[in-house]
Amino acid sequence: MDGSMAPATLRWVLLRHECPPGYRGGSHWDLMLERAAVADERRLATWSLSELPAGWPGAADGASPEVVASALDDHRAAYLEYEGPLSGARGSVTRVAGGVVVWREAAEGRVAVELRGGLCGAILLEGDQVVGWRLMWLPIGS
Repeated sequence: MDGSMAPATLRWVLLRHECPPGYRGGSHWDLMLERAAVADERRLATWSLSELPAGWPGAADGASPEVVASALDDHRAAYLEYEGPLSGARGSVTRVAGGVVVWREAAEGRVAVELRGGLCGAILLEGDQVVGWRLMWLPIGS
């Protein structure tokens, strides 16, 4: 054995967040990407999507491969496996898809990842908290 360590396998999950009536923004999807080298339990970079890109399970007919995304606070790693009610009367979450994420770029205002598993393709997220974020989806093999 040469003593080298294999890179950690990082995961992603897409959750459907069903919100109670009147809850801020209403029901949406949460895309969560696990980050390496984050000791804190809140290691899931998270974006809320009011609509899904074309080709994703649950996407509307005629959906675009580019959608608006809203960055949320980092979420706990427990959400990689969790389905069910949320505390504070915030509704419930159901897992839609998940798998392995490979980070290609993580810079201020730009994130590029490859998803493997329930969806296979590349995501480019660009933006910031001021102007907002755009998620662009490129399926692998298209």
